Amino acid sequence: MPLVKVGRKPEATYLQWLDVSAVADRIGAQKLADAENRKQRPLSLVTGNPTVINSGDIVGKWFSQPAYVALVPGSVFGSGGINHLRMNIATPRQTLKPALDSMAGALKELP
Repeated sequence: MPLVKVGRKPEATYLQWLDVSAVADRIGAQKLADAENRKQRPLSLVTGNPTVINSGDIVGKWFSQPAYVALVPGSVFGSGGINHLRMNIATPRQTLKPALDSMAGALKELP
């Protein structure tokens, strides 16, 4: 197996990070997250504290309804992931394109 030089440009990836800050603003995700956080929520298995919902979580849930696309909230990877969603794109183009088209259609419906 040949060695790869450090700093070489990557040739492929299977994960896409999506910055959904603008979508969060348009759907009022922070206000919705604040309302969810005022409700009683399950305790985290890691911290023992109530789970905290953030705007990225709300956007991920929003995409699952009009677009029927499931995305992973970036916040599960740390605080730097807030307002980001992770999409696994390791799938055939015939599966990926309809998902992206569905997401684009959902975004077009936003006020």
